Amino acid sequence: TLLPIQFHPELIRELSTRLYSDRFAPVREMVSNSWDEDARNVRITLKPTSVTFQDDGNGIEDPRQFLTKGDPSKRIRQYSKILKRKLIGQKGLGSLSAFILGSKAEILTRNGQRKNYRITFDEQTILREMAVAVEPLFEDKELSGLRRGTIIKITGLRRQYSEEEL
Repeated sequence: TLLPIQFHPELIRELSTRLYSDRFAPVREMVSNSWDEDARNVRITLKPTSVTFQDDGNGIEDPRQFLTKGDPSKRIRQYSKILKRKLIGQKGLGSLSAFILGSKAEILTRNGQRKNYRITFDEQTILREMAVAVEPLFEDKELSGLRRGTIIKITGLRRQYSEEEL
């Protein structure tokens, strides 16, 4: 008899908030993800209620692959698609580190095929449903000036951060 392997939602919390001992790991992870997707620019905006990362990289091509944690495709590929940079990420877990900063991450992305998505990582929904909301966007005012790239807005901050810290 074969039984499916199931993961308790607590594993998501473990991977997202306890995997990193450094509270600034999410900043490194977000910038590393931008590097791996050939971003030339990353802008970090700090507001009292949010931290936003915006890059001009390749964007997320396939939300299903992006949401498949532990996917070995980066290890197999080894280099970025356009600039042929040596990839930093390997397991696809970096996006979960956003939960160190806050309880919700809204990802707006436009890829090279001009496909737009809104991916909402909500800690409570993930822990309750083991699911993430993905919505294809036909046009979004926040993406209108972006040829391609990704915007990650983290809200529900766990503490106040200063510019110097980040």
